[in-house]
Amino acid sequence: MSPAAGKFDFERVKSHPSKFFDTPSEIIAASGLTKTQKLELLHSWEEDAVLMQRAEAENMAGGEPSRLTEVVEAINRLEQS
Repeated sequence: MSPAAGKFDFERVKSHPSKFFDTPSEIIAASGLTKTQKLELLHSWEEDAVLMQRAEAENMAGGEPSRLTEVVEAINRLEQS
């Protein structure tokens, strides 16, 4: 469900990237985004995933499954490219 290439509200997407991209790899593959923008989106997703894990640890589970490992791997791949 990635945003169409071209114009979209980057700040809106950045606020919750998992609503706009099905996987962290989709962010890496997205055309029309700079490397910096892709890293911003992935770091935002990482923050969300960390918060979700914290909530689950406090027995407040629910919602989508955490993709923290995938996000961290995507960040590492992009930073090394």
